Parts: sequence; C-alpha cells; structure tokens
Amino acid sequence: MTIKEMDVAVTLEQAVYNPETGGFQATARIREGGAAFTYRVTLPAAPHAEFANVTTGLKARAVAQHAEARDRTQRMLRDTLRAVTRRANSPTLGAFLAA
Repeated sequence: MTIKEMDVAVTLEQAVYNPETGGFQATARIREGGAAFTYRVTLPAAPHAEFANVTTGLKARAVAQHAEARDRTQRMLRDTLRAVTRRANSPTLGAFLAA
C-alpha cells in the first residue's frame, strides 16, 4: 500500500544510521483524518545508501505499520496523549484542581 492510496501525510524525524542494527531508523509521524500517529521505523541499508531511497523506504515502512494495525486502537496515537499531559501539568489546571 502506498502513501497516496491511504491518503495520509508522512513526515520523518531524526532519521539516523544505527551501526548496531546495520540500518537507518527514524520516528515517523502520520497524519490521517486530523489525527496524528507516531511510529518507530527501521530500514536495513548500508551507511552510504542514497538518502532519498532511505527516506522513501522508511516512509513506506511507516505506512505499512499504520495499515497493518487491525483497528485504530492498535495505532500509535501519541499527539493526543502529549496534549493531555501538557494540559494536566499546566499551572492553570493545577490551580483549578487545588481550589
């Protein structure tokens, strides 16, 4: 399944080569229908591989992980969790709960 077939936007963060695993790894963010999903993806490749090929492969692996989730509860929905945590730690909410 390709990125266009799923109608999602994929961005990569921190794509780096890991000599221990012999490949590249990255954090992939997928936006679909207003929701953001985060996946950790890896791609076996030589350290001198063309970076365009590496990023294409990493994005394809992220889309495959996203598509293989049997339902939305198995997808890595992270942005929502971070937003809730930030709000729970905000001083205004803390002051409200203490009152």
